[in-house]
Amino acid sequence: MRTCFLVFLLMLPAHVLALRCGVHLVREGDHYIEVLKKCGEPTLQERWLEEQLVSRRIHPVLPKHYRHVNTEGVVVQLWTYNFGRQKFMQQLRFENGFLERIEKLDYGF
Repeated sequence: MRTCFLVFLLMLPAHVLALRCGVHLVREGDHYIEVLKKCGEPTLQERWLEEQLVSRRIHPVLPKHYRHVNTEGVVVQLWTYNFGRQKFMQQLRFENGFLERIEKLDYGF
């Protein structure tokens, strides 16, 4: 049973679905204000505008019939938390204010 669990953990992607900040849990889908309240200010914060292709469904029933309509501006924020030398740094990617991805980095400093 333990071996199966360990194999499962090794198969997980490099990013994780949740981050623990003290007693609080931050999950993908959370708004940046919630993350700021739970984890405090990040060590590093970057922000830029990214153009993403938006596609719309052109057939009401057939799900694979899409047409690319235009591009849409998305505000991207990348926050990095450094929790010290004994813990991994965490990088959080927000798109239009909502947490899209949490990625574990190297050990902090």
